[in-house]
Amino acid sequence: MTIPPEAAQQIKDLGYGITGEIGGHSKQTYWTPDGRAIKTQPSIRSWIRKDKDGKVIDSGTRDANLDNGWLLQPPIEPKLYCPNCDKWHDTKEGVEKCSKSKKALEAMYARTAKEQRKDTGEKDEEISQLKAEMSEIKAMLGKLLERE
Repeated sequence: MTIPPEAAQQIKDLGYGITGEIGGHSKQTYWTPDGRAIKTQPSIRSWIRKDKDGKVIDSGTRDANLDNGWLLQPPIEPKLYCPNCDKWHDTKEGVEKCSKSKKALEAMYARTAKEQRKDTGEKDEEISQLKAEMSEIKAMLGKLLERE
């Protein structure tokens, strides 16, 4: 099946999902810092800024999608996507550094979990010893009560 060039351009402009308005807002195109296009509706949030006494200094609205690092225009110099932190880095060295720090953090968590399992194992041994001793004491008490 062949699509006419006008229809292909319209699909490219609108995207393959729901078109038109969604919740009163039309879809908008955002770009990730690595250059991928995302079509979604704006996530408008209100904000306020207060001074130290709690009085409102300033207020307004913002698009929370921009807080994710998304851009309103395609990036001129795309950044590298980092699968370790789900963010973007300027250089490959930044991605590698992030990978190393993630591996170090995982190793630390693995050591902590191993120590906790070891502690649990020692406590389990102590509990089983106490149960055995309690059984012996119950048996002795039972014999003493039978004598009386």
